[in-house]
Amino acid sequence: GRHRNFQPPSSQYISGLGDAYGYATYQLIGGDFKTYTLNVNGQVKIPTANRTFGTGEWDFGGSLAFQKLFTGTFSMGAELGYLVIGDPDSIQFQNPVFGSFSANWVLGPHFSVSAYYLWYSTIQAGIEPPRYLNLGFYYLITDKVALSGTIGRGFTKSSAAFTSFVSLEVTL
Repeated sequence: GRHRNFQPPSSQYISGLGDAYGYATYQLIGGDFKTYTLNVNGQVKIPTANRTFGTGEWDFGGSLAFQKLFTGTFSMGAELGYLVIGDPDSIQFQNPVFGSFSANWVLGPHFSVSAYYLWYSTIQAGIEPPRYLNLGFYYLITDKVALSGTIGRGFTKSSAAFTSFVSLEVTL
């Protein structure tokens, strides 16, 4: 997931399934034959992970995302958003601003890859916030259904060392 239970920095191994996420996107500007898009996004984290792997609380967020097409096969994007993080009994979180920068390459009519950097502002006082570098793919199964996924590497003590994420996207 995008964030996990933040404890004082230590070395530990945690594995398992994390929380479930729901996302919704509405395109404000752009579409077919446009060289740029502007989207508004909403997200919710449903606390399905066990307490050693997640906070056990609901999170909500929103963002604006801009993408610019430079050639028929290359685009770059930026996203800026805000999260409202649920506080478990033992920890007081700050609601962070987050953002990302991405580079995207279309490799065929149904397949693309991307690289992006994801950052957060302070979430817990005295602890450096998460930073990730992610590589992703997007495969269009039909004109309404796509499979996507990422693998990521964290760069701070509050980041997971490695992450992975897979989603099935359905356009309504």
